[in-house]
Amino acid sequence: MRKRQFGPAAAAFREVTEAAPDRFEGHVNLGAAYYNEGRFTPAIEALERALELQPDHPAALLNLAAAHNALGHVDQAIEVLERLIEKTPNHPAAHYNLAIAYAKKGRYQEALAAVNQELALSPTHPLARQFKEQLEGGAALE
Repeated sequence: MRKRQFGPAAAAFREVTEAAPDRFEGHVNLGAAYYNEGRFTPAIEALERALELQPDHPAALLNLAAAHNALGHVDQAIEVLERLIEKTPNHPAAHYNLAIAYAKKGRYQEALAAVNQELALSPTHPLARQFKEQLEGGAALE
């Protein structure tokens, strides 16, 4: 299987943000490119700039939470996901990601409530169903 190359994408979006620093799309796409490269700190910086331009953009918030989570900044990920859910209560995957973050912090009742909300929105979400079973079974979460 061929590995995807994201370096050129990040370079291209960096040029876009330099040419048009107030263009939201450039920053959010740069953040996504950095995230896909595993460069989470610059991803956070780009996504925070995007959110300065469009404060409640759901994809930017979800990606920002993912980048924080990837760096082990679980409290920040929770804050961002809670903000996302406040602004977009039915966002697909937001409740599932929040459930995982809560569980990482040992907040299992909140994790179960969040995964139940995800399943109310997406009843066939296989990972959410599996995660709920783990939570209900008291399985150790890594």
